[in-house]
Amino acid sequence: MKVFISHQKKDADIAYAIHNELNNYGIKAYLDTFDNSLLSDSKILTEHLKDIVRNSSDILVVMSENTKNSWWVPFEIGIAANQDLPTVTFLQDFVSLPEYLDYWPRLKSLDDIAKYVQVRKNHMQEVRKNIDSSVEMFSHGLSTTEQFYKSLKAIL
Repeated sequence: MKVFISHQKKDADIAYAIHNELNNYGIKAYLDTFDNSLLSDSKILTEHLKDIVRNSSDILVVMSENTKNSWWVPFEIGIAANQDLPTVTFLQDFVSLPEYLDYWPRLKSLDDIAKYVQVRKNHMQEVRKNIDSSVEMFSHGLSTTEQFYKSLKAIL
């Protein structure tokens, strides 16, 4: 499991706290702290972000009032959605989300990270078990990502 943490620069403190919390559970996490050479070239930055998201298993999006002023966060969400990466939001300020973000599970505190990690690990084990035993990967018409969302939302 490798989680890409998408956030606006002004939310770096909470993004670092989430990164550290994920690491405490043995989860690899990528936090996009770029050097200045990446920031000055949008083409290089775009390709870098696409590669990072492509090599992640999940995306965790830090949402705050600051996010509303970000062009990169929606871009990262779009890349992840295109790949059907499991996506969760972390509501820093209990900001009201745009309608298109209501679909994903919402973490509201660092304590919710433990729930996310446990449900995600359980889900990944179940998917592996189903693949190994050639069991149908869809349950009640839900994709594996949608099954994960349903399970996580149930405990949050």
